[in-house]
Amino acid sequence: MQRGLRSLHLQGRVRLVAVDEAHLVCEWADFRPAYLFFTSWFTSQLPNVRKIALTATAPTPIRPGIVQRLQLHQHHETVLSMYRPSLELAVFERSTRDLSLGWLVSQLKEKPELTLVYVPTTAHARTLAAWFVKQGLRAAYYYKTRTEQEREVVHTQFSTPDVLDVLVATVAFGMGIDNPRVRHVVHCASCPVKPVVAAAASP
Repeated sequence: MQRGLRSLHLQGRVRLVAVDEAHLVCEWADFRPAYLFFTSWFTSQLPNVRKIALTATAPTPIRPGIVQRLQLHQHHETVLSMYRPSLELAVFERSTRDLSLGWLVSQLKEKPELTLVYVPTTAHARTLAAWFVKQGLRAAYYYKTRTEQEREVVHTQFSTPDVLDVLVATVAFGMGIDNPRVRHVVHCASCPVKPVVAAAASP
C-alpha cells in the first residue's frame, strides 16, 4: 500500500489524507499500533499533502496530541455539539430483570419497535434473549463466536421488517449497522459514558 500511495503522490494524485477515529493516535486501542505506524509514515512520506482528522470522541486534553502526532500545522479545529434532537438518552437504576427491563417489554408489547440490547457477555446474550421470548416478544441473540450461518440468519432477521422485536447482542454487533427501524438502544451493563456519546454523536 505504501508503494502505491508514494507512486500516486509522485504523480500528484494524492490531494488529501483523511484520518478517521483520529483519537486513536493518542489513546490505546487494539489497532492503535497500525494507526501510529500509518500516521507516522504518511507525515514523513507525504509531507505536503493536506490532512483532515475526524473523531467523535476526542476530549479537550488529547486534541493537542492529535495535532502534534499528525503534524497538523496551521490547522483549523471545528468542534460540534453531540446534541441530536431525534435522540433521547436516559439512565435507569438496575435491580431485578423484571424491574429493570419491564418498561421495555410493556412498551414493545404496546407498540412494537425494533430494539437493540447490548450485554457484556455471550452468556448474557443467550439468557436475556430467552427471557424476552418468555415475555412474549420476538427476540434473537448475536455474538461473534456463533457460527457464520447462525450470524447470517440473525442479520437477515434484523434486516427484515416485522421479524424481530429485540436483538440482544455483544458489542460484536454494531460496526457498520445501518437500520433506520431501530428505535431503542439499551446497554444492560455498567457502560462508560464515552462510547455512548460517540454513538450519539455519529451520524
